[in-house]
Amino acid sequence: MAYSFNLRTRTVLAFVNSVAALPGIVLMVPIVDNKRFSRRTRALCGLGLVSAMTLGAWCGTLGWVSGKDLARSHAGPAYDWSDNPEFGGYVVIFALAGAMSGVYINYCLWLVSRYVPIVFRPKGSSALITV
Repeated sequence: MAYSFNLRTRTVLAFVNSVAALPGIVLMVPIVDNKRFSRRTRALCGLGLVSAMTLGAWCGTLGWVSGKDLARSHAGPAYDWSDNPEFGGYVVIFALAGAMSGVYINYCLWLVSRYVPIVFRPKGSSALITV
């Protein structure tokens, strides 16, 4: 990203990535915390969502990059968000990547919290309690 875009554009893309991660996290909660379905079904639905978003973001990025001459042997193109008509597509791809990162982190935390027993020692006790 630093090679292809100028500083102003990288700043916009970083902001878009951070803002897009929040709806991704909110989107994941009703899927994995829906008590009407079994834990296995929720895990598979979450895996499907993470996989679809990951494939979409990577395929979009590959499609965008494959049409560009990004050889590192010469100076970068320093694309700007105001003079490149293709920038809107890359913003969508970058927003999808940001949402994907939020969904992925939320899904991993959900898996750990659901499938790893929590063991703790209460204050003043020598007994381990498994929740």
